[in-house]
Amino acid sequence: MSSDVEVKLRRSEEQLLRLAKTLDQPVEEIWFKLAVLSLAQRTRTLERALRQVAYGRNAAVAGALLRPMVEINLLIRFLERDPELHTELWQAEGERNVLTITEEITQSPHMRERWAEFIEDMDLSGFEERRKEVAKWRAEAVAAGKPWVGEKKGELVPSIAKLVRFLDEPAAFEVYTMGYRVLCWDVHAGARSMLHGNYREVAPGMVTYTDLPDSTTGVRVFGVATFASTLKLASAHLGLGIEADADAVQREWVPQSPEQPGRLV
Repeated sequence: MSSDVEVKLRRSEEQLLRLAKTLDQPVEEIWFKLAVLSLAQRTRTLERALRQVAYGRNAAVAGALLRPMVEINLLIRFLERDPELHTELWQAEGERNVLTITEEITQSPHMRERWAEFIEDMDLSGFEERRKEVAKWRAEAVAAGKPWVGEKKGELVPSIAKLVRFLDEPAAFEVYTMGYRVLCWDVHAGARSMLHGNYREVAPGMVTYTDLPDSTTGVRVFGVATFASTLKLASAHLGLGIEADADAVQREWVPQSPEQPGRLV
């Protein structure tokens, strides 16, 4: 990476972190706004971690930190479509996951035996109430015509692929295709993630592999673009007043649509 690009990239990263200080101010105690605030703050934490990793020997895992930043950006877009119900479904999905994990542990003879002491320590008394709460929000979603929710079982928040189709907006498709899908290699140990490394034959038939730490420029640029986009979304819903400044940073790295040059995406 040229020194000019590195200076510009560091300046953008630092500018966004300064703008993100507005996330430390209080917001109304409304579930949707609290969700947006917490998700935006998680993005800030991931961006900080990405920068630290990008400059070190473990830079090859930077993409694994960027992937949840992309997911958060898409999730906020989903929540804003129906702020009250979608936020409740997001929380209920967390409860559904806890119930599923608990059932898998307690119903497995293998895990029951290995983790008997852990199971005994679990407070299962409130699980029936949690099941009723999940069922309540499932019924609400079905009544509201949410197409991804089944009447009896299954996810309350759609998978990212379904979520993007539900959103049906160019910005979401772009983030999903160019970010989320590509970064799955780094998150799920895809074979293509190993292209960042180096195989070296040290003797006939004997090969070593080493992750290379010098391939993070693209990840950092995408991180800046994603962080800026999430800050704009958060600012719009929380009244932070930083949309224009975050957009200015994003425009330095993301080509703008010639058909909608002023669109905040």
